[in-house]
Amino acid sequence: MKPLKAYMRRQWVQHLRSKIEQAKDSNEPFKLRAPSRFELVEWVNDAWDSIPRATIVNGFLKCKIIQALPAQVNVPPTSTGSNNLDTDGSHDDVCADALVESSIVLDTLLQHEVSNFDFQPIHEDDDAIEPRCG
Repeated sequence: MKPLKAYMRRQWVQHLRSKIEQAKDSNEPFKLRAPSRFELVEWVNDAWDSIPRATIVNGFLKCKIIQALPAQVNVPPTSTGSNNLDTDGSHDDVCADALVESSIVLDTLLQHEVSNFDFQPIHEDDDAIEPRCG
């Protein structure tokens, strides 16, 4: 929550500075106006996107929104084999860990009856979307 608030605060200060500069350029007296709802939504979206995924997960863990991840989870290999295999197999481990972590977060959200989230489907034939692991 702290990184989100810090980003929002920076945006607010930038907004204030912008309004003060605009007032200096005009002959009218300075009158502070709140940012529009659209600006606020942009700030929240930008702030959320700027926070590393690990920070978000750690915050959810701290607030006990999600449970701690298991230390090690055995993920069975897919029937198509491994297409992300590095020479040491580490890339597959990272992808498997990300998959398990995502599954646990989804299960937790479903337990709390959160219903207003949206999934972005990933199709195997879609070359434009590359999965990010780690």
